[in-house]
Amino acid sequence: MPTALSRCTAYKRCARMPTMAQRHLEHNTMDVIHLLQRMPLFAGLAKDELEMISQITIQQRYARNQVIIRAGDRGTVFFLLTAGVVGVSVAGNRGKEIMLGVLYPNDFFGEMALLDGLPRSATVTALEESEVLVISRKDFLECIRTMPQIAATMIVTLSLRLRRADQKIGTLVFLKAPGRVARTLLELAQGRGHTTPAGTLVSLPFTRREMAELAGVSRETFARSLSKLQRMGVLTVERRQLLIPDLRRLQDLA
Repeated sequence: MPTALSRCTAYKRCARMPTMAQRHLEHNTMDVIHLLQRMPLFAGLAKDELEMISQITIQQRYARNQVIIRAGDRGTVFFLLTAGVVGVSVAGNRGKEIMLGVLYPNDFFGEMALLDGLPRSATVTALEESEVLVISRKDFLECIRTMPQIAATMIVTLSLRLRRADQKIGTLVFLKAPGRVARTLLELAQGRGHTTPAGTLVSLPFTRREMAELAGVSRETFARSLSKLQRMGVLTVERRQLLIPDLRRLQDLA
């Protein structure tokens, strides 16, 4: 019977050859175990279990704006985001990509197609240089079978994502444009913000168009709402950074 390590070696031989913008990274077991330990998905696993998972992963890097998953493709691998930021989008009526959400380090994606066997439901794109650990469908399903706590944690995470989706629908239905923008900026601050003496500092890997799509407003409406928030003293914007002196003021508007 093949071991996890032999399966990983075989999978690596079958993997697509890397391009200049997408390179397989050499890694050792301890480095990957350290990355896995940071992920809520693997909380509570013993070191030998983490070591087994580390042996069935491939580490990959994606350049900014490079597509990682394309909607409609067959799902053959599962992704663990270890560095960077990725955007989840779908094609609109005219073929234009519309941003639905953002994922940050220690999150995962690509699980739906592996679980239901259907094509990928959305496109995932690196919004800045990003690194992932990749696990084949066969090894992913085996991990769930042999370590059911992974499945339990995944169910909780997917439930939280569903709740956030419900909240976003409510935001689009009940909040006017300024409230939608405030809610979007609040979510970015909670997911990517760093506490500084001056307030919460958020580095933005997004274009204004992408941020407007996340808020469900036009780019012009987003710009007007952002300017209003700056005039109110709720936040300041300089280049690709957002500073929020008092997060509670933004929460009150969202």
